[in-house]
Amino acid sequence: MAVRVPYTTPYDFVFIIVKFISVGLWMSFFGFLITGSNLGDIQFADNEFIKFASIIIFLGVFVTVSIFAHSITTLQIINTISSYVYVRVNLKTEMSFSEVSKIKEMFVPNPTGQWQPCTEVTDLPQNQRAEYLKQVYRQTFNI
Repeated sequence: MAVRVPYTTPYDFVFIIVKFISVGLWMSFFGFLITGSNLGDIQFADNEFIKFASIIIFLGVFVTVSIFAHSITTLQIINTISSYVYVRVNLKTEMSFSEVSKIKEMFVPNPTGQWQPCTEVTDLPQNQRAEYLKQVYRQTFNI
């Protein structure tokens, strides 16, 4: 049964928030470096041109890092980690990180925003859960 949600698992939202916080902290650090201020005495440069250039450079770095933070690679890593946590914690299934990375597409929304929660796996015995998830993956994606 497919479910339509904005995030695949509750852990996705947490990882995205952590990503934004880390980008914000790095931007603050670069802002202090670029503007010539230190953490103890926040004081900008005296020259107006240097202030303007610092702001432009800061915004350029911010946009560049933001684009990088939203890159496909970052999202794939977040999807793999959140799928792994979902399988281990919510579905209580013993699977390695590499095994989960192969079936993570089940727990990532497709273009219509649907994903496979596979909650029925918790009704199975512990030793059959991993194989069941792999079988559902093969059937879902015709592999």
